[in-house]
Order: sequence, then structure tokens, then C-alpha cells
Amino acid sequence: MGVLKVDSIVPANAGQEDYFLGRGWAKFDMVTGIINSSGIASFTDLGVGLPQFNLANALSTNSAAITNCCALWAQSQEWPVQSGGRVTSTLTVATYCGSDNTGTHDWREGLFGVIAS
Repeated sequence: MGVLKVDSIVPANAGQEDYFLGRGWAKFDMVTGIINSSGIASFTDLGVGLPQFNLANALSTNSAAITNCCALWAQSQEWPVQSGGRVTSTLTVATYCGSDNTGTHDWREGLFGVIAS
């Protein structure tokens, strides 16, 4: 299979929207850390339910769209919990999973992604 290399992607017609490319993603849990990822240099545990993702390549600004989905593991089932996050620098994204009474023993796994602006 060949490799496609480009410096930029531009719209074929004037007035079309810009393209936004994914800068990184990770499948993680709060015990093991990163299970699988791309574009993520490392993972920092800032406390119970507070993973920080350190990007392999810097964003051009401190602005990007992110997604963070987490689930608790209890009674042999996964339960979705409140989660979110924000870009804290061109190289870091701080996220949160769950609430103040959630323990690390509860975590099953989460999914994280960042799309550059």
C-alpha cells in the first residue's frame, strides 16, 4: 500500500469550509493509563478522574475541539458518566471524568480525541 503525503488540503471551490484534521486520540483507563493512542506523547494523572493528555505535536493556538467519553465499571456493566475537558496549552488538554465521589477503582475506560482548529 502506498503513502499519501501532503502539506495542505484546500477546498476545490472558493467558499467551501476549511478541513479540520484530528491531532490525537487515546483509549485509556485511570489505572493503566493509555491503552492505545496516536498523536499523544503521554498521559498525566492529575487526580481521581482528572486525566491530562500531552500532545505529540503542538496545536497552532490554545483553541481546539475535543471529545472525552468515560464510563464507570460496576456490577459487570459500564455506566456513562459526565465528562469533558479543555485545551490548557498548545501541548496539553486537561479532561475530567465523573464526580468528586468517583474512585479510581471504579474506572473501566475512556476515549479521548482532539481536532485542531
